[in-house]
Amino acid sequence: MIKWGKKTTQSNKHIDQIIFVSFMISSLFCLIYLFYQLRNIISFELGKDYYLWFVAALLYFLSHMFRIGRLYFLFFENKINIKKLISTYSVTSLINFVIPFKIGEVFRVYELGKLNKNLYRGLVAVWIERFFDVIVLFAIAILYFSYADDAFLNYISLFIFFIAFIFFSIFFFLEFPYTHKYVNQLIMTESKSTKGLFLLRILETCKQIHMSIKLSIKGRTTILLFLTGVIWGLEVSSISALSKIINVDSLISKLFVVIKQNVFVNYTNLLSNMYSSIALLVLFLFMLPFLYLFISNQIAVTRLKKKIYLFKDYTYRRLDDD
Repeated sequence: MIKWGKKTTQSNKHIDQIIFVSFMISSLFCLIYLFYQLRNIISFELGKDYYLWFVAALLYFLSHMFRIGRLYFLFFENKINIKKLISTYSVTSLINFVIPFKIGEVFRVYELGKLNKNLYRGLVAVWIERFFDVIVLFAIAILYFSYADDAFLNYISLFIFFIAFIFFSIFFFLEFPYTHKYVNQLIMTESKSTKGLFLLRILETCKQIHMSIKLSIKGRTTILLFLTGVIWGLEVSSISALSKIINVDSLISKLFVVIKQNVFVNYTNLLSNMYSSIALLVLFLFMLPFLYLFISNQIAVTRLKKKIYLFKDYTYRRLDDD
């Protein structure tokens, strides 16, 4: 099992720093580009119905509070420090938002895994989050197309993605124990090559992931589903507040804006850019206190190291003089 312990943390300290700095630098460039892209929206649209912008920002902020609550329930047994959880969430959310194509999910998995001292727990947490997001979104979309006149075939590729992801996740959770038992026995009795050992390692990795999934959702599926429903309700409500500024009434337009941010779909229009402006502002302000604490801690550590160095240097000089 991949874990972070004292020895592992010390040996991979420089790798952790490289990964963190790499993502932070990438995020900085993406952030500058995003501000450049959204400058007209921020300057022109902000003056219209400012109270709706405030309402949208508040609803979006509350949706992230519920996302933190959902993560806390996923890591309940680990007794994660809530301050560390919020700090990790705020940084990873901003990075995941500004880096295109959801590459920031890799950083999110890594940081959540490090927070739990188990990489599988980080991977499973992101997987479960996305699974419940897709379930709720799929249900909303089905209800919408049951009563709306919009052409279903225009969004068929999206529905194929939803169905494939849901089917794979459920199939893995329900079928893997039987598959693992059968394949494990088959390899142990029939295979005599190094390929068999390699397959056994893959099976063991999948087994650890499956166990982490069971541990994360045991007894809390209903709570996670409820929290996800509230999250999506708040996000769509935030979009609805913004849509009133530019008189957009289509529910599918509002849904596709939040899909863009949550489920890997590209969809760019005025409403999407307005939503991105709100999201960027909220996430940036949300991260500032933790960024300040992080920088303060680094400065304090640097000063402490300098004092230790000066004390050692002074001690060695005194010993040389004696």
